[in-house]
Amino acid sequence: MNALGPCGKLSQPAEEGVMGLRRSRASCKPVRIRKMRWRSNELAFCVVLLCAGCGGAPPDAVLDGSFPEAPYAVVFSDEKRLFIEVRTSPGQPPRRGHAAVQLAVKDEQNAPVDGLTVQATPWMPAMGHGAPVDPMVSAIGEGKYVVQNVSMFMPGRWELHTTFSGPVADTAMPVFDVP
Repeated sequence: MNALGPCGKLSQPAEEGVMGLRRSRASCKPVRIRKMRWRSNELAFCVVLLCAGCGGAPPDAVLDGSFPEAPYAVVFSDEKRLFIEVRTSPGQPPRRGHAAVQLAVKDEQNAPVDGLTVQATPWMPAMGHGAPVDPMVSAIGEGKYVVQNVSMFMPGRWELHTTFSGPVADTAMPVFDVP
């Protein structure tokens, strides 16, 4: 194998030395050779880091179904046909990570609205992206709907783009400031 000599020519043969250093016969300066070897423990560490960054299951506090009495926010739907009280768990305001959001939906006469199909999509407008997982929505009665697995993985302003269909068709956008 050849290495560059003192004049930058490929004419000087190189000799492998101790600890991965090569010395040119024409020069006494050692040249470090970078070898890429993966040991099994380093590879396992990288796999663990990659898996940890992919989300995972939401915390148990989200799954217990408890929401505070006072709403985090109150919003009207875009066409003002629905009045929505928004609560988050665990805690209000929601923290970075996974959360559950309860939507208590009422009509213009302040009556709970059941039988809606609800779709919700988290969106971070400042960064122009959504969440890596799709939330799941379930109706629990009395006009209440729980959006589980809402992933707000970065601090900042998040919007929950929400579409209602069924007896009433409308959209709403609760906003969350995640610290």
